[in-house]
Amino acid sequence: MSLDSWTFLIELAILLLILAEAVWGVPAWRRAREEEKKLQERLANLDPVVAGQLRNLIWKGILPTEASIAVLTEFPPLIERDYTVGWRVDRELKKSLRKWASKKTS
Repeated sequence: MSLDSWTFLIELAILLLILAEAVWGVPAWRRAREEEKKLQERLANLDPVVAGQLRNLIWKGILPTEASIAVLTEFPPLIERDYTVGWRVDRELKKSLRKWASKKTS
């Protein structure tokens, strides 16, 4: 085999790896979109009082009442217990919840 053939095979292998990565990435991307949609639906269905207390926790650090904590920790939990500071927004949801809180308050 000539050098041109080897170069072609290497380039083809690289392109196939890029294609495989794209194909394997699609299910993860769709799953993330579905999770985001479920989160937005849950936030839209929150009681206005609980939603307001969640916004206060996100922006001002004011802890919600026990009744609100019970709602916000239902599966999947929006807040988590930090035994040093107290209740805080789940780290994985922080970006999405801040985006939601800024849309609702502006």
